[in-house]
Parts: sequence; structure tokens; C-alpha cells
Amino acid sequence: MLLRETILYLPAQLAGPLAQFLSVILRTYFLAPEEMGAFALIAAAREADEAMRQRVDHDLYCIDIRSLGFDLYILLLTVISPKAGRNAR
Repeated sequence: MLLRETILYLPAQLAGPLAQFLSVILRTYFLAPEEMGAFALIAAAREADEAMRQRVDHDLYCIDIRSLGFDLYILLLTVISPKAGRNAR
């Protein structure tokens, strides 16, 4: 039963990445180099917007569940984080 459902779901999992791959191949084939540079900038800006949206959603979630215990938990994670020393430089 589980194997059957997995096999039926597999094309849906492969369709998205395959479509992205084909669109990149087609864009690089049909676009001139200067147009490809503009396309890369637009794609990077779109990815940055998505990352910013995820950070804002996370911040809003933290605001919704705020408490003294949660604040202390965040402070503890900040102190023991391996990135803490690296980002301070």
C-alpha cells in the first residue's frame, strides 16, 4: 500500500525540479549573455524576497509566543551558537 502510494507520488516529486531544469536550459540557450545577466539579477532578487518573507514570518511567530522563558531560551542559544563569535567580527 505504502509502496504503491509512493510510486504514484513520484512523478509529482520529479515534475517540479525537472521543469525548473528545463526552463534554465532553455533560457540559457535562447537568451543573449547580457539578457542572461539581467535574468540572474531578477532571479536573485526573487530568492532574496522569499528569504526575507520567511524571516519575517519567523519573527512574527516568535512575537506571538513571546514569554520570559522563550526569551531566555533564545539568549541561551545565542550564547552557545558557533556562529556567535564569527558574526561579531
